[in-house]
Amino acid sequence: MGLLYKYYGFSAGLAAISKNSLGFSKPTKFNDPMEGRLWLHQNGLSPTWLEPLLDSVGILCMTRNHLNPLMWSHYGENHTGFVIGYDDGDLLFSDQRDTVIDAQSGSTFTESQYEFSDVEQSGRAAAQWVQLGMDELEVPDIAAAIRHIFLMKQHCWNYEEEVRIVKLLSSAAHTASEWVRLTGNTPTPISTPVAPKVSLSHPSEVFTLEASPQSIKHIILGMRNPLVVEGRKVSPDDDLARCVSGCGASIELSSWDENGEMQASKLETKIDWGWPNDVSSVKIEPEMLKAISGKISGQPLSTQSLTVTNFNDGRVCASWDDEL
Repeated sequence: MGLLYKYYGFSAGLAAISKNSLGFSKPTKFNDPMEGRLWLHQNGLSPTWLEPLLDSVGILCMTRNHLNPLMWSHYGENHTGFVIGYDDGDLLFSDQRDTVIDAQSGSTFTESQYEFSDVEQSGRAAAQWVQLGMDELEVPDIAAAIRHIFLMKQHCWNYEEEVRIVKLLSSAAHTASEWVRLTGNTPTPISTPVAPKVSLSHPSEVFTLEASPQSIKHIILGMRNPLVVEGRKVSPDDDLARCVSGCGASIELSSWDENGEMQASKLETKIDWGWPNDVSSVKIEPEMLKAISGKISGQPLSTQSLTVTNFNDGRVCASWDDEL
């Protein structure tokens, strides 16, 4: 089993752990304006037929390097987030019906790897083959053109050591429901609210797909991650606990070694999930009142006792006796 890693900011990382979902983004919205266009641009082409192809796919960007300081800064929100390692044998990363490029063949490159007799003709054929749902067997020229469109990048991006999984989100030859039935995957859009009161939002450019519940195998917390307290302990989080107990995931903390290189090391002490400590029952502070209100609001009256816990990091939580 190998691992593919994804860098996350704090909130996005918690959501990914909680939902076992991964985000596939349309290449038209990537931070590199040459995304998907570099190979054709280098051959003097700037075709309009490429745009519908780029708008119909979602790309999941991953890496095999979980200790890249630049990526921790850029994608891990200045070391406050997570890097999550997924089993690269997970079905989502394999050659499914909607897979344009799977994890095994998804390593990016910077120089052309194939001799094309006609670049534009090969590119057009590849775009049509993908958009029509990849029903027919692909030929070598088409396979190579697809790789060059989606995997060829400029040299400045080499530090990312990127591996991509490319999925066809919608097929021009199938209805949306037919495509879901054929592929077994349901792309869920993530919209950006603009004016929530009038339900106005930006059209989504990111779609999530679910991995298997056992896919997460390794979680590294950034050295500034808010869950890290007292240097080597981890504050309570139900989803992290589930990954450890249910998926067998290992949890490590990133740090610098004596030579100034990044490392990920296991906790020096057993993970402290923050079970009740330092409980105060002298007076009800505003934060305690909020915790209690949130626990009993809209719930039928219980005969159990309610315990309010002050954690060392300042959080306050209310729990019924049977939850402790």
